[in-house]
Amino acid sequence: MRVYALLVAAAVVAAPVFSSSLLTVELDYSTVQAVGGNTTVGYYKYQNIRFAAVPTGDLRFAAPELPPQENETNTGTNLADADVDCSSTEDCLYLDVWAPANATNLPVMVWTYGGGFSAGSKSQNTPEGLFDLSQDFVFVAYNYRLGITGLGNGPTYQHEGGAANLVVWDSTRAFEWVKTYIGEFGGNPNDVTAVGFSAGGSQVMFQMTRFGGNAPQLFEKAYIMSPGYVPGAGHHHAEQFWQNVSTAVGCDGGHLDCMREVDFSTLQDAASEVVSDYTYQYQPRVDGFIIPDTYEASLYQGLFNFSGRTYTLSTSSSTSRRAQATDSASSYYANVSAGSAAMGSTPGSSIGGIGSFTDMGGGVMGAGGESSVNSTIAIMMQKYLLSFVITGNPNVMWPDDKIYWPQYNESSVGTEIIFNDTFSVADDDLANSKSLFWNKALWY
Repeated sequence: MRVYALLVAAAVVAAPVFSSSLLTVELDYSTVQAVGGNTTVGYYKYQNIRFAAVPTGDLRFAAPELPPQENETNTGTNLADADVDCSSTEDCLYLDVWAPANATNLPVMVWTYGGGFSAGSKSQNTPEGLFDLSQDFVFVAYNYRLGITGLGNGPTYQHEGGAANLVVWDSTRAFEWVKTYIGEFGGNPNDVTAVGFSAGGSQVMFQMTRFGGNAPQLFEKAYIMSPGYVPGAGHHHAEQFWQNVSTAVGCDGGHLDCMREVDFSTLQDAASEVVSDYTYQYQPRVDGFIIPDTYEASLYQGLFNFSGRTYTLSTSSSTSRRAQATDSASSYYANVSAGSAAMGSTPGSSIGGIGSFTDMGGGVMGAGGESSVNSTIAIMMQKYLLSFVITGNPNVMWPDDKIYWPQYNESSVGTEIIFNDTFSVADDDLANSKSLFWNKALWY
Protein backbone atom coordinates (compact mmCIF):
# COMPACT_ATOMS: atom_id res chain seq x y z
CA MET A 1 0.00 0.00 0.00
CA ARG A 2 1.61 3.26 -1.12
CA VAL A 3 0.45 6.36 0.76
CA TYR A 4 3.16 8.91 -0.05
CA ALA A 5 1.78 10.03 -3.41
CA LEU A 6 0.30 13.06 -1.69
CA LEU A 7 0.23 15.64 -4.42
CA VAL A 8 -1.40 14.06 -7.41
CA ALA A 9 -3.64 11.30 -6.05
CA ALA A 10 -7.29 12.23 -5.92
CA ALA A 11 -10.56 10.36 -6.26
CA VAL A 12 -11.82 12.66 -9.00
CA VAL A 13 -9.75 15.18 -10.94
CA ALA A 14 -11.57 17.82 -12.95
CA ALA A 15 -10.85 17.82 -16.68
CA PRO A 16 -8.27 20.49 -17.55
CA VAL A 17 -9.78 23.62 -19.00
CA PHE A 18 -7.65 26.64 -19.87
CA SER A 19 -8.65 29.97 -21.30
CA SER A 20 -7.00 31.22 -24.47
CA SER A 21 -6.71 34.62 -22.80
CA LEU A 22 -3.28 34.07 -21.26
CA LEU A 23 -2.34 35.86 -18.06
CA THR A 24 1.05 37.48 -17.53
CA VAL A 25 2.95 38.48 -14.41
CA GLU A 26 5.50 41.29 -14.51
CA LEU A 27 8.71 40.73 -12.53
CA ASP A 28 11.60 43.17 -12.43
CA TYR A 29 13.70 40.88 -14.65
CA SER A 30 11.11 38.92 -16.64
CA THR A 31 7.53 38.85 -17.92
CA VAL A 32 6.02 35.44 -17.18
CA GLN A 33 3.03 34.09 -19.09
CA ALA A 34 0.71 31.40 -17.77
CA VAL A 35 1.20 28.20 -19.71
CA GLY A 36 -1.80 26.25 -18.49
CA GLY A 37 -4.18 25.67 -15.64
CA ASN A 38 -7.75 24.73 -14.92
CA THR A 39 -10.30 27.52 -15.05
CA THR A 40 -13.05 25.13 -13.91
CA VAL A 41 -11.31 24.59 -10.59
CA GLY A 42 -9.73 28.03 -10.79
CA TYR A 43 -5.91 28.01 -10.96
CA TYR A 44 -3.12 28.87 -13.40
CA LYS A 45 0.35 27.44 -13.95
CA TYR A 46 3.44 29.55 -14.62
CA GLN A 47 6.21 27.26 -15.83
CA ASN A 48 10.01 27.39 -16.09
CA ILE A 49 10.63 30.65 -14.28
CA ARG A 50 14.37 31.13 -14.01
CA PHE A 51 15.36 31.73 -10.36
CA ALA A 52 19.15 31.67 -10.86
CA ALA A 53 21.68 32.20 -13.61
CA VAL A 54 22.58 29.24 -15.82
CA PRO A 55 25.25 27.33 -13.83
CA THR A 56 27.67 26.70 -16.68
CA GLY A 57 31.23 27.84 -17.38
CA ASP A 58 32.65 29.59 -14.33
CA LEU A 59 29.31 29.06 -12.54
CA ARG A 60 29.63 25.27 -12.67
CA PHE A 61 30.54 24.18 -9.12
CA ALA A 62 29.76 27.72 -7.90
CA ALA A 63 26.99 29.11 -5.70
CA PRO A 64 23.93 30.21 -7.70
CA GLU A 65 23.76 33.81 -8.88
CA LEU A 66 20.76 36.01 -9.63
CA PRO A 67 18.97 35.36 -12.93
CA PRO A 68 19.74 37.67 -15.87
CA GLN A 69 17.39 40.20 -17.40
CA GLU A 70 15.07 38.62 -19.98
CA ASN A 71 14.02 40.73 -22.95
CA GLU A 72 11.22 38.52 -24.26
CA THR A 73 8.17 37.10 -22.54
CA ASN A 74 8.74 33.77 -20.83
CA THR A 75 5.99 31.58 -22.28
CA GLY A 76 6.94 28.60 -20.15
CA THR A 77 8.20 26.64 -23.15
CA ASN A 78 10.67 28.95 -24.88
CA LEU A 79 13.45 28.52 -22.28
CA ALA A 80 13.23 24.81 -21.46
CA ASP A 81 11.06 21.72 -21.72
CA ALA A 82 8.20 21.44 -19.25
CA ASP A 83 9.85 18.51 -17.46
CA VAL A 84 13.40 19.89 -17.47
CA ASP A 85 15.60 18.30 -14.81
CA CYS A 86 19.14 18.75 -13.56
CA SER A 87 20.31 15.24 -14.41
CA SER A 88 19.97 15.85 -18.15
CA THR A 89 21.00 19.51 -18.54
CA GLU A 90 22.82 22.20 -16.58
CA ASP A 91 20.36 24.88 -17.69
CA CYS A 92 17.86 23.59 -15.16
CA LEU A 93 17.47 26.10 -12.34
CA TYR A 94 13.80 26.83 -12.96
CA LEU A 95 10.70 26.78 -10.81
CA ASP A 96 6.97 26.48 -11.46
CA VAL A 97 4.22 28.46 -9.73
CA TRP A 98 0.61 27.29 -9.53
CA ALA A 99 -1.72 30.03 -8.34
CA PRO A 100 -5.51 30.37 -8.02
CA ALA A 101 -7.24 32.97 -10.13
CA ASN A 102 -7.40 36.34 -8.35
CA ALA A 103 -5.15 35.05 -5.55
CA THR A 104 -4.37 37.64 -2.87
CA ASN A 105 -1.96 37.12 0.01
CA LEU A 106 -2.53 33.35 0.14
CA PRO A 107 -0.36 30.88 2.09
CA VAL A 108 2.45 29.39 0.02
CA MET A 109 3.58 25.78 -0.21
CA VAL A 110 7.11 25.22 -1.57
CA TRP A 111 7.69 21.61 -2.64
CA THR A 112 11.18 20.04 -2.70
CA TYR A 113 11.35 16.69 -4.49
CA GLY A 114 13.31 13.61 -3.46
CA GLY A 115 15.47 11.26 -5.48
CA GLY A 116 18.63 10.60 -3.52
CA PHE A 117 20.20 13.88 -4.68
CA SER A 118 20.79 12.18 -8.04
CA ALA A 119 17.35 12.17 -9.69
CA GLY A 120 14.00 13.95 -9.68
CA SER A 121 12.60 17.26 -10.84
CA LYS A 122 10.03 19.95 -10.09
CA SER A 123 7.63 18.17 -12.44
CA GLN A 124 7.46 14.79 -10.73
CA ASN A 125 4.78 15.76 -8.18
CA THR A 126 2.17 18.28 -9.26
CA PRO A 127 -0.66 19.77 -7.18
CA GLU A 128 -3.83 19.10 -9.20
CA GLY A 129 -5.21 16.81 -6.50
CA LEU A 130 -4.52 19.40 -3.82
CA PHE A 131 -6.31 22.12 -5.77
CA ASP A 132 -9.34 19.83 -6.08
CA LEU A 133 -9.55 20.02 -2.28
CA SER A 134 -8.79 23.73 -1.81
CA GLN A 135 -7.77 26.77 -3.82
CA ASP A 136 -6.62 28.76 -0.80
CA PHE A 137 -2.87 28.42 -1.36
CA VAL A 138 -0.12 28.99 -3.92
CA PHE A 139 2.15 26.10 -4.93
CA VAL A 140 5.82 26.37 -5.92
CA ALA A 141 8.19 23.59 -7.05
CA TYR A 142 11.83 24.13 -8.01
CA ASN A 143 14.80 22.25 -9.43
CA TYR A 144 18.21 21.93 -7.80
CA ARG A 145 21.48 20.59 -9.19
CA LEU A 146 21.97 16.84 -8.89
CA GLY A 147 24.81 14.36 -8.80
CA ILE A 148 28.35 15.59 -9.21
CA THR A 149 27.38 19.15 -10.23
CA GLY A 150 25.22 19.49 -7.12
CA LEU A 151 27.43 17.61 -4.69
CA GLY A 152 31.02 18.03 -5.75
CA ASN A 153 32.98 17.89 -2.51
CA GLY A 154 36.23 16.99 -0.81
CA PRO A 155 39.46 18.84 0.11
CA THR A 156 40.80 19.27 -3.44
CA TYR A 157 37.44 20.46 -4.74
CA GLN A 158 37.11 23.06 -2.00
CA HIS A 159 40.77 24.12 -2.17
CA GLU A 160 40.30 24.77 -5.88
CA GLY A 161 37.40 27.11 -5.06
CA GLY A 162 34.45 24.81 -5.57
CA ALA A 163 31.36 25.56 -3.46
CA ALA A 164 30.44 22.51 -1.42
CA ASN A 165 26.86 21.33 -0.99
CA LEU A 166 25.42 23.20 -3.95
CA VAL A 167 22.11 21.38 -3.55
CA VAL A 168 21.60 23.40 -0.36
CA TRP A 169 22.72 26.66 -1.99
CA ASP A 170 20.27 26.11 -4.86
CA SER A 171 17.46 25.43 -2.39
CA THR A 172 18.31 28.63 -0.51
CA ARG A 173 18.24 30.63 -3.75
CA ALA A 174 14.79 29.22 -4.60
CA PHE A 175 13.38 30.17 -1.19
CA GLU A 176 14.92 33.65 -1.55
CA TRP A 177 13.14 33.99 -4.89
CA VAL A 178 9.86 33.04 -3.22
CA LYS A 179 10.35 35.68 -0.53
CA THR A 180 11.02 38.31 -3.18
CA TYR A 181 8.53 37.49 -5.92
CA ILE A 182 5.70 35.25 -4.74
CA GLY A 183 3.57 38.27 -3.86
CA GLU A 184 3.31 39.01 -7.59
CA PHE A 185 1.45 35.70 -7.98
CA GLY A 186 -0.90 36.31 -5.05
CA GLY A 187 1.14 34.50 -2.40
CA ASN A 188 2.04 35.73 1.08
CA PRO A 189 5.86 35.81 1.42
CA ASN A 190 5.45 35.77 5.20
CA ASP A 191 3.37 32.57 5.24
CA VAL A 192 5.53 30.01 3.48
CA THR A 193 5.52 26.28 4.26
CA ALA A 194 8.50 24.21 3.16
CA VAL A 195 7.44 20.68 2.21
CA GLY A 196 9.90 17.97 1.22
CA PHE A 197 10.11 14.22 0.76
CA SER A 198 13.22 12.00 1.18
CA ALA A 199 16.19 14.03 -0.11
CA GLY A 200 13.76 16.93 -0.33
CA GLY A 201 12.93 16.48 3.35
CA SER A 202 16.64 16.72 4.13
CA GLN A 203 16.81 19.89 2.05
CA VAL A 204 14.21 21.44 4.35
CA MET A 205 16.18 20.33 7.42
CA PHE A 206 19.37 21.85 6.02
CA GLN A 207 17.53 25.11 5.36
CA MET A 208 16.45 25.22 9.00
CA THR A 209 20.01 24.66 10.27
CA ARG A 210 22.15 26.31 7.60
CA PHE A 211 25.04 28.40 8.93
CA GLY A 212 24.32 27.00 12.38
CA GLY A 213 21.18 29.09 12.69
CA ASN A 214 22.98 32.34 11.87
CA ALA A 215 21.01 33.08 8.72
CA PRO A 216 17.57 34.57 8.09
CA GLN A 217 14.90 31.90 7.96
CA LEU A 218 13.08 31.84 4.65
CA PHE A 219 9.88 30.03 5.63
CA GLU A 220 7.48 29.95 8.56
CA LYS A 221 6.38 26.30 8.62
CA ALA A 222 7.91 22.96 7.68
CA TYR A 223 6.26 19.66 6.74
CA ILE A 224 8.99 17.04 6.40
CA MET A 225 8.48 13.54 5.02
CA SER A 226 11.08 10.77 5.49
CA PRO A 227 14.21 12.94 5.31
CA GLY A 228 16.95 10.88 3.68
CA TYR A 229 20.53 11.68 4.70
CA VAL A 230 23.67 9.77 5.72
CA PRO A 231 25.20 11.73 8.62
CA GLY A 232 28.51 9.86 8.50
CA ALA A 233 29.26 10.67 4.85
CA GLY A 234 32.77 12.03 5.37
CA HIS A 235 35.32 13.71 3.13
CA HIS A 236 37.61 10.74 2.53
CA HIS A 237 35.28 9.09 0.02
CA ALA A 238 34.37 12.49 -1.41
CA GLU A 239 38.04 13.10 -2.25
CA GLN A 240 38.47 9.64 -3.78
CA PHE A 241 35.33 10.10 -5.83
CA TRP A 242 36.37 13.53 -7.10
CA GLN A 243 39.84 12.30 -8.07
CA ASN A 244 38.51 9.20 -9.83
CA VAL A 245 35.95 11.16 -11.84
CA SER A 246 38.47 13.86 -12.76
CA THR A 247 40.92 11.21 -13.97
CA ALA A 248 38.18 9.55 -16.02
CA VAL A 249 37.46 12.80 -17.90
CA GLY A 250 41.12 13.71 -18.43
CA CYS A 251 41.49 16.23 -15.61
CA ASP A 252 44.12 14.52 -13.45
CA GLY A 253 44.43 16.20 -10.07
CA GLY A 254 40.84 17.40 -10.05
CA HIS A 255 41.63 20.97 -11.07
CA LEU A 256 38.43 22.98 -11.27
CA ASP A 257 39.36 24.94 -14.40
CA CYS A 258 39.67 21.68 -16.30
CA MET A 259 36.52 20.15 -14.80
CA ARG A 260 34.52 23.21 -15.86
CA GLU A 261 35.53 22.63 -19.48
CA VAL A 262 34.29 19.04 -19.63
CA ASP A 263 31.08 18.44 -21.58
CA PHE A 264 28.17 17.97 -19.16
CA SER A 265 27.07 14.58 -20.50
CA THR A 266 30.67 13.31 -20.42
CA LEU A 267 30.99 14.44 -16.81
CA GLN A 268 27.69 12.85 -15.84
CA ASP A 269 28.53 9.57 -17.55
CA ALA A 270 31.92 9.38 -15.83
CA ALA A 271 30.40 10.14 -12.44
CA SER A 272 27.74 7.48 -12.99
CA GLU A 273 30.43 4.90 -13.71
CA VAL A 274 32.46 5.81 -10.63
CA VAL A 275 29.64 6.37 -8.15
CA SER A 276 28.75 2.67 -7.90
CA ASP A 277 32.00 2.12 -5.97
CA TYR A 278 30.82 4.41 -3.17
CA THR A 279 27.74 3.82 -1.04
CA TYR A 280 25.59 6.95 -0.76
CA GLN A 281 28.20 9.16 -2.42
CA TYR A 282 25.71 11.86 -3.35
CA GLN A 283 25.18 13.29 0.12
CA PRO A 284 25.58 16.79 1.58
CA ARG A 285 28.60 16.88 3.88
CA VAL A 286 29.64 18.98 6.83
CA ASP A 287 31.73 21.81 5.37
CA GLY A 288 32.07 24.18 8.32
CA PHE A 289 30.14 26.82 6.42
CA ILE A 290 26.60 26.41 5.09
CA ILE A 291 26.54 23.00 6.82
CA PRO A 292 28.61 23.51 9.99
CA ASP A 293 27.36 20.23 11.45
CA THR A 294 24.85 17.48 10.73
CA TYR A 295 21.30 18.73 11.04
CA GLU A 296 20.68 16.20 13.81
CA ALA A 297 23.49 17.70 15.87
CA SER A 298 22.48 21.26 15.04
CA LEU A 299 18.87 20.65 16.06
CA TYR A 300 19.96 18.87 19.25
CA GLN A 301 22.16 21.84 20.21
CA GLY A 302 19.54 24.41 19.29
CA LEU A 303 21.67 25.78 16.45
CA PHE A 304 18.87 26.69 14.10
CA ASN A 305 16.93 29.80 13.25
CA PHE A 306 13.37 28.58 13.23
CA SER A 307 10.56 29.35 15.63
CA GLY A 308 7.67 28.30 13.42
CA ARG A 309 5.61 25.13 13.33
CA THR A 310 6.93 21.78 12.15
CA TYR A 311 5.16 18.51 11.44
CA THR A 312 7.31 15.55 10.46
CA LEU A 313 6.47 12.32 8.69
CA SER A 314 9.50 10.28 9.71
CA THR A 315 10.78 6.99 8.46
CA SER A 316 8.77 4.24 10.06
CA SER A 317 9.28 3.02 13.61
CA SER A 318 8.92 -0.63 14.58
CA THR A 319 5.29 0.06 15.53
CA SER A 320 4.41 1.42 12.11
CA ARG A 321 6.50 -1.24 10.37
CA ARG A 322 4.51 -3.97 12.13
CA ALA A 323 1.29 -2.34 10.92
CA GLN A 324 2.64 -2.11 7.38
CA ALA A 325 3.82 -5.72 7.46
CA THR A 326 0.39 -6.91 8.60
CA ASP A 327 -1.25 -4.95 5.82
CA SER A 328 1.15 -6.28 3.17
CA ALA A 329 0.92 -9.89 4.36
CA SER A 330 -2.80 -9.92 3.74
CA SER A 331 -2.22 -9.27 0.05
CA TYR A 332 1.23 -10.64 -0.85
CA TYR A 333 3.52 -13.55 -0.22
CA ALA A 334 7.05 -14.20 -1.40
CA ASN A 335 9.98 -16.53 -0.88
CA VAL A 336 12.60 -13.83 -0.42
CA SER A 337 16.26 -14.70 0.09
CA ALA A 338 17.97 -13.76 3.35
CA GLY A 339 18.55 -10.06 3.62
CA SER A 340 21.42 -8.39 1.91
CA ALA A 341 19.97 -5.17 3.29
CA ALA A 342 20.62 -6.36 6.83
CA MET A 343 24.29 -6.74 5.90
CA GLY A 344 24.50 -3.15 4.76
CA SER A 345 24.59 -3.78 1.04
CA THR A 346 22.12 -4.15 -1.79
CA PRO A 347 23.67 -6.12 -4.67
CA GLY A 348 20.84 -5.06 -6.94
CA SER A 349 22.19 -1.51 -6.91
CA SER A 350 25.34 -2.51 -8.79
CA ILE A 351 24.65 -5.92 -10.38
CA GLY A 352 21.80 -5.98 -12.85
CA GLY A 353 19.05 -8.50 -12.16
CA ILE A 354 20.10 -9.45 -8.64
CA GLY A 355 17.73 -6.99 -7.01
CA SER A 356 14.62 -9.00 -7.83
CA PHE A 357 15.98 -11.88 -5.72
CA THR A 358 17.47 -10.02 -2.77
CA ASP A 359 15.38 -6.87 -2.37
CA MET A 360 12.07 -7.17 -0.56
CA GLY A 361 10.31 -4.79 -2.91
CA GLY A 362 11.51 -6.72 -5.92
CA GLY A 363 10.55 -10.09 -4.49
CA VAL A 364 7.06 -8.98 -3.50
CA MET A 365 6.02 -6.58 -6.26
CA GLY A 366 8.44 -7.52 -9.05
CA ALA A 367 11.69 -5.74 -9.90
CA GLY A 368 11.12 -2.01 -9.61
CA GLY A 369 7.52 -2.59 -8.56
CA GLU A 370 5.34 -0.86 -5.98
CA SER A 371 1.91 -1.42 -4.58
CA SER A 372 -0.97 0.66 -5.88
CA VAL A 373 -1.93 3.99 -4.36
CA ASN A 374 -4.55 3.80 -1.62
CA SER A 375 -6.55 6.85 -2.71
CA THR A 376 -8.57 7.03 0.52
CA ILE A 377 -5.48 7.36 2.68
CA ALA A 378 -3.69 9.54 0.12
CA ILE A 379 -6.55 12.07 0.12
CA MET A 380 -6.68 12.01 3.91
CA MET A 381 -2.94 12.73 3.98
CA GLN A 382 -3.50 15.58 1.54
CA LYS A 383 -6.03 17.05 3.96
CA TYR A 384 -3.55 16.98 6.84
CA LEU A 385 -0.98 18.66 4.62
CA LEU A 386 -3.29 21.35 3.27
CA SER A 387 -4.71 22.12 6.70
CA PHE A 388 -1.17 22.68 7.95
CA VAL A 389 -0.15 24.79 4.95
CA ILE A 390 -3.26 26.98 5.12
CA THR A 391 -3.85 27.26 8.89
CA GLY A 392 -0.64 26.10 10.56
CA ASN A 393 -2.44 23.16 12.18
CA PRO A 394 -3.14 19.82 10.44
CA ASN A 395 -6.30 19.32 12.51
CA VAL A 396 -8.29 22.48 11.72
CA MET A 397 -9.67 21.78 8.24
CA TRP A 398 -11.86 18.71 7.54
CA PRO A 399 -11.87 17.71 11.25
CA ASP A 400 -14.53 15.03 10.72
CA ASP A 401 -12.52 13.29 8.00
CA LYS A 402 -9.45 12.36 10.03
CA ILE A 403 -8.24 11.61 13.54
CA TYR A 404 -6.59 14.28 15.68
CA TRP A 405 -2.85 14.59 15.07
CA PRO A 406 -1.21 15.34 18.47
CA GLN A 407 1.73 17.71 18.57
CA TYR A 408 5.07 16.18 19.51
CA ASN A 409 6.73 17.90 22.46
CA GLU A 410 9.60 17.33 24.86
CA SER A 411 7.48 17.38 28.01
CA SER A 412 5.62 14.14 27.30
CA VAL A 413 6.17 10.77 25.70
CA GLY A 414 6.28 11.24 21.95
CA THR A 415 3.37 9.98 19.91
CA GLU A 416 3.02 9.15 16.26
CA ILE A 417 0.18 8.48 13.88
CA ILE A 418 0.16 5.04 12.25
CA PHE A 419 -1.09 5.36 8.67
CA ASN A 420 -2.49 1.97 7.69
CA ASP A 421 -5.93 0.81 6.47
CA THR A 422 -7.15 2.61 9.58
CA PHE A 423 -5.35 5.40 11.41
CA SER A 424 -4.27 5.15 15.03
CA VAL A 425 -2.10 7.01 17.53
CA ALA A 426 0.72 5.17 19.32
CA ASP A 427 3.77 5.96 21.43
CA ASP A 428 6.93 6.67 19.47
CA ASP A 429 9.15 3.71 20.32
CA LEU A 430 12.20 5.53 18.97
CA ALA A 431 11.96 8.12 21.76
CA ASN A 432 14.25 6.22 24.13
CA SER A 433 17.67 6.30 25.77
CA LYS A 434 19.34 4.37 22.95
CA SER A 435 18.24 6.90 20.36
CA LEU A 436 19.37 9.71 22.65
CA PHE A 437 22.82 8.10 22.91
CA TRP A 438 23.28 7.87 19.16
CA ASN A 439 22.05 11.43 18.71
CA LYS A 440 25.05 12.51 20.78
CA ALA A 441 27.51 10.77 18.45
CA LEU A 442 30.24 12.77 16.74
CA TRP A 443 29.93 12.15 13.02
CA TYR A 444 32.83 12.69 10.67
